[in-house]
Amino acid sequence: MDAFWNGDFVISKIALCCYVPPGKGRTRFLDRLHHGLALLCEGETRYHFDGGAPVTLHGGEVIYLPQGADYRVEPREAGDCYAINFDWLEMPPMAPFTVRVRDAAALRAMFAEAERCWRRKRDGDLLRCRSLLYGIFSRLQAEHALGYGHLGKIRPAVDCIREHFADEKLTVASLAAQCGITPEYFRALFRKQFGVSPLRYINALRVERAEELLRTGLYTVSEAAMLSGFGDLSQCSREFKKVRGVPPSTYLHK
Repeated sequence: MDAFWNGDFVISKIALCCYVPPGKGRTRFLDRLHHGLALLCEGETRYHFDGGAPVTLHGGEVIYLPQGADYRVEPREAGDCYAINFDWLEMPPMAPFTVRVRDAAALRAMFAEAERCWRRKRDGDLLRCRSLLYGIFSRLQAEHALGYGHLGKIRPAVDCIREHFADEKLTVASLAAQCGITPEYFRALFRKQFGVSPLRYINALRVERAEELLRTGLYTVSEAAMLSGFGDLSQCSREFKKVRGVPPSTYLHK
């Protein structure tokens, strides 16, 4: 499963995008032809996989269904769902898993648009389906990477960091205030969650962004430093050497 959460994979084919109303759909699958993602909009469904433990899916959650799986679907509380079947390249076998996202309504809109594109199949619609599936996977990876189920008190600050890491005015004090806790307590909770200090985490994001800008060949080191949130060129150079082991100029035109 680590290959999914940490990987950059290629979706080779969209086989089906569909909407399943309450009370409809198959209940038994043998040697599933494709991988699948299903979003349960409402209700509760239990999946019984041959040779594995049952998996319960609640409204607002997504389930991954492996290619080749044998399983039975048991609706426990009526609800509708969206499903996308697909193939991908060079991914190791993975067990079924479920994910609950913060904004289920936004995810539902993405599934619904994929279903509409698949149904009408106008020019560009099939590529749009694939783009939407990548977007769905991106959301799932982001939720997992941030560990939303365990962040607790510091969740607002982590969201702020991911959105505004390039803001030079971002401080530990302001982040702690968003969470309603002291800076000392915030630092302790953050280090427990991520293994580094908040400042180290922020600077790593800034280095990553500066590197992306430098690789385009469109920015000088000074410009990349400024756009990434570093106060000056010397700070950018120091952090690059800490994180990458080389100066930022190494990434010019590469």
